[in-house]
Amino acid sequence: QLLEIQVIASQQQYLLVTNRSANTSGVTIPSMGVQSKMLTGNIYSFDRQTGKSLWSTPATVSRWALPLNQPVDSPVLVFVRELHQKSAVRNRSPVNSEFFCLDKRDGRLLMAPKKVPGYIRSFAVVAEPTEQQVTVMVNGQMHIFQFTDERLPPAAPLQISQLQAAETSPADRAAGNPFNGRPPQRGVGGRRVVLPAVPKRPLPVPAP
Repeated sequence: QLLEIQVIASQQQYLLVTNRSANTSGVTIPSMGVQSKMLTGNIYSFDRQTGKSLWSTPATVSRWALPLNQPVDSPVLVFVRELHQKSAVRNRSPVNSEFFCLDKRDGRLLMAPKKVPGYIRSFAVVAEPTEQQVTVMVNGQMHIFQFTDERLPPAAPLQISQLQAAETSPADRAAGNPFNGRPPQRGVGGRRVVLPAVPKRPLPVPAP
């Protein structure tokens, strides 16, 4: 049963994320001070100008949370979740968390699910076009994606079965320049703050 449709609009792309009912027993959204949506469904990509589909097939996810504070023009989209294991000891349920990264340009899996011991308490995504890199910060650890001008080899959009893959290195290189000279964008505490490449005046402090 379809519950809702989430649309993520960037300068060049619409991501349409469907969400349907699913059994989420043992899986929760991390309490990290960021608004997130628990999702089970498909992700479609459309060109904002022509309306044509950009991916060969939709990507699929099941029981993963999408943090909504991520910079919309970042080529990296991050999903997170907490896993609560059953325990024989009453009121004691071991908790581990994990996250993975999707490439919004073609839907491929960019970083396979990476385990995080315990809870995710802090999360941020920083897109820096001038440096051609995206930094994903989870519990203070940085995972840097450095983009180059190399051509991307073909890859199919993410499918649920791929999420069983082993952990990858915390630093990955991704070919292709996705930024087109746009200024840095930072996801900060549920806000999207655009920073000019060369500020002419002090940046205003966002209201709490």
